[in-house]
Amino acid sequence: MIDIKEVKQFKLSNGDEIVCDVVEWPDYDQDISDIVIRNAFQLIGYGPNKEGVRYYQFRPWMVYQDDPAFVQVLNSNHIIAEANPPEELLEQFVRILQENASPEDIKDYADKKLEEYIDKLEAQSLKDEKEEPNIIPFKPKIVH
Repeated sequence: MIDIKEVKQFKLSNGDEIVCDVVEWPDYDQDISDIVIRNAFQLIGYGPNKEGVRYYQFRPWMVYQDDPAFVQVLNSNHIIAEANPPEELLEQFVRILQENASPEDIKDYADKKLEEYIDKLEAQSLKDEKEEPNIIPFKPKIVH
């Protein structure tokens, strides 16, 4: 579920501007600079047009990472500015997420995918244990 207070707008050192849901902040006491985020969308600006109006568009920040259940790790050393998004931007962000899935669906989907992944790993581990080892038994013939 999305906590609106944890939705942040970041300006990155490469010029990208993203809006995302911060799942976990870095632990600087342990010298960790990674921020765990999800629902990361890049803001793309267009304009101004002839009337002087600017337009903005949300795009998934990373290719094939547009599923809201996926998380990314953002190195905080590449953030040059952080802001709480204005209310209008928050409304647009929430609307984009609601068009894809509800927050409950997102959490359920993420939990399901994690459970499937763990089951797959356990099944592979059991399969590996049951397979015969790559050892060829050697019984030398005794010659008298």
